[in-house]
Amino acid sequence: MTKAAKAHPKNKVLQAEYRHLDELRASYVWDALDTAEIEYLQQWRFLEDKGDFIQAMMLKYDGDLSKCKNEEKAKADYIEALESAKQQEIRNGVR
Repeated sequence: MTKAAKAHPKNKVLQAEYRHLDELRASYVWDALDTAEIEYLQQWRFLEDKGDFIQAMMLKYDGDLSKCKNEEKAKADYIEALESAKQQEIRNGVR
């Protein structure tokens, strides 16, 4: 895309799409940095350690995850959203 944008500097549609994709890239980088910071502060990785987290919640609440606290529920929901995004990227050939 960069090569095409440099090769056709007067193509407004191409230049607009290039800017849009670059803004998305920057947004994804910031999201990744934010996620890494949160993982570091909590000392566990959302995707890599999700099984351990779910297992710990199952043990803590004797298999009844409806008893989870709001913070634990929010973590589980976030893990689910990340996993869903990861699977969608795999289906779309991004990874």
